[in-house]
Amino acid sequence: MFFWEDAKFIKRLESIRLVVKNKARGLRFGENRSKYYGHGIEVSHLKNYSEGEDIRFIDWNSSFRLNKVFLKVFSETRENNVYIMVDSSASMSFGAPETKSQLAMKLAYSLAHIAVSGFNKVVLVDFAGRIRRSAEVGKADMNRKFADFSACGAAERDTGMARSLNDLFTAHKRRGILFVISDFMDGGLSILDVVSRIGISHNFCLIQVLCEEDIAVPGTGEYKFEDCESGEFMEVSMTPEMAAMYASEMGDFCEEIKKKSFKYGGFYKKMVCGDDPVDAVKNIVLRSGFTA
Repeated sequence: MFFWEDAKFIKRLESIRLVVKNKARGLRFGENRSKYYGHGIEVSHLKNYSEGEDIRFIDWNSSFRLNKVFLKVFSETRENNVYIMVDSSASMSFGAPETKSQLAMKLAYSLAHIAVSGFNKVVLVDFAGRIRRSAEVGKADMNRKFADFSACGAAERDTGMARSLNDLFTAHKRRGILFVISDFMDGGLSILDVVSRIGISHNFCLIQVLCEEDIAVPGTGEYKFEDCESGEFMEVSMTPEMAAMYASEMGDFCEEIKKKSFKYGGFYKKMVCGDDPVDAVKNIVLRSGFTA
């Protein structure tokens, strides 16, 4: 059974959508309304008629009833682009009680579920060394599209963050809201080099998904580590000092992504396998300040 077939999961997402709609109207994905006099999608309100305005848009029912001339003001809803990039490289296959890849898909689905309810064009992107596939997602076909993406599993070994973003910027030139969900652990840690370019192109949020093994390594013993993306092996005599150094450098790496995200106008969220994706998405949407 797919996680989106769980009625409780969907009910929680619906509650977030209502919170966003009722308590944070300025953060609604895609509901970008412009008001003007004349024909539009829906009537926003009525205003007093002024001489010279187009009489075609007079609300005659209200005018006769109140004995005063009123003009209809219309509100147009314009869609925005929401891009959701999900890392499917080999390093995302680890983690417990669920893998990083599984948590990433739950986060992506949750964001897409909220976004498609706000008159948006939502593009789901699966990437590893480069973009593997992308598809526009709508209300009617969202479950099928996510099932197709989930069935593909992990991709080639490496992560090409810079290459994948270049592919996205080339294929989709319209500015939008970009979510990148990844552990950001490619060979060159290239996310640090491209944050500024992301900020120029889009409003953005970087969601870093880690497992406990990413954050800390065993304190003592003889270990043979394999880099799941490069295929290289390394034998290490681990000491408590080395383990502490690794944990410190990993913490510094995460903090640097966070600082650069905020520096260039974005938002950052760190997740660990086992964290609640629905609570995380609620936090992202309400605290990020993204406007449509």
